[in-house]
Amino acid sequence: MDYRRRTVLRGLGLAGVGTATLTAGCLDEGLSGVMGDGYAAWIPSPAELATVERFNLLWVDPQSLRETDVVSRPVETHFTAAIERALDLLGVSFDDLTGVAWVGHFAVVFEGSFRPDRIADRFDDADFRSIGSHGAYTLYADRETLVAVSDEAIVFGPWAGDGTAGVVEAVVDARDGNRERYAAADATFADLTEALGGGDVVVARTGADVPPIERVEAIGATWRFDEGAAKVAFAFVFPAGATVRTDPIAELIHGDEWAAFEDLDVGRRGRVGIVTATVPTLSDETFTPIESIEEAAETRPTATFEATYGSERRTATIIHAAGDAIPRSRLLLQGEGFRPDPNVDQDEPGRWAEDPSGLSTAVEPGDSITVGIYPGATIELRYRPIGRGEVETLRTFEVA
Repeated sequence: MDYRRRTVLRGLGLAGVGTATLTAGCLDEGLSGVMGDGYAAWIPSPAELATVERFNLLWVDPQSLRETDVVSRPVETHFTAAIERALDLLGVSFDDLTGVAWVGHFAVVFEGSFRPDRIADRFDDADFRSIGSHGAYTLYADRETLVAVSDEAIVFGPWAGDGTAGVVEAVVDARDGNRERYAAADATFADLTEALGGGDVVVARTGADVPPIERVEAIGATWRFDEGAAKVAFAFVFPAGATVRTDPIAELIHGDEWAAFEDLDVGRRGRVGIVTATVPTLSDETFTPIESIEEAAETRPTATFEATYGSERRTATIIHAAGDAIPRSRLLLQGEGFRPDPNVDQDEPGRWAEDPSGLSTAVEPGDSITVGIYPGATIELRYRPIGRGEVETLRTFEVA
């Protein structure tokens, strides 16, 4: 391997990887979001989001995407399509934003300069109603979405219609310093975001399912766009006190999916192993060469749902077996063959009805719902993404 560590890493703002210490100045560049605190300031502690098994973060700088010629159109469309309904509702374009953060599957944050009075008029036309305020934000809601609006940020989140604005308020409070942030509550997340620093695109995942490197507790990537190339750093956080094993990381980057990357190098910073590289074009293939990064960058949840059936297949218990926590108000049960039954959790199509165990009304691994059905029923578990109009089917259960 051609080791040009200093040259490559300095270009990424990560010149301290290896034996030297990464300085604060390297991290400050590119981390300035609203009021200068950066994307990580929007992330409340895990307890606020009820995300037990894992947590995903995706941050995008739309202006950098607009100004560069190294990002392919499919990658740009991946981001814009994920928030098309929200952009249409607000009457703004993707290029008008200075930052977009997906806080797991719980909230989407837009940074920019906004006119709350104009947005209020658009909400009136879209059947959103004002339900009060929270700090500097005015709150609006329809049946399933809550929006907090200020002149410098807008937060979209789930709305259960029960008067609880928990997720959106938690995100806003974390940003304002009124609630514990993830980086303060969890050293692994803090070390990950510190190693990644700022970037034009940042992806992070903590918790379970962060292979392909054994014992890694968190994984992430940051891209910065330069003339003619995208510079990227991939970070792998090992357990506190553990020796960073760079050999498995070096073996990883010899796979075919890394063929387009140039100047590949492996280093470490504290308990974080780091791969740095450049790539001429940020395409679907080079954006997510690692499966965990690909899943974390998805704006739809990656989750496994299973079903067990009762006597004579007159009930189905749908179980969240593994994967991302999902706000209950975004999960729908649809299909044919629902059977009226007062002794089950749900006996007709509609929103997931069972109260979840999560603090933020999230359906997470271990949660379940029992549905009354007739033999031969077809039940679809659907998900409505925050910020996007179309409904996606997560799983279909066909009862033979």
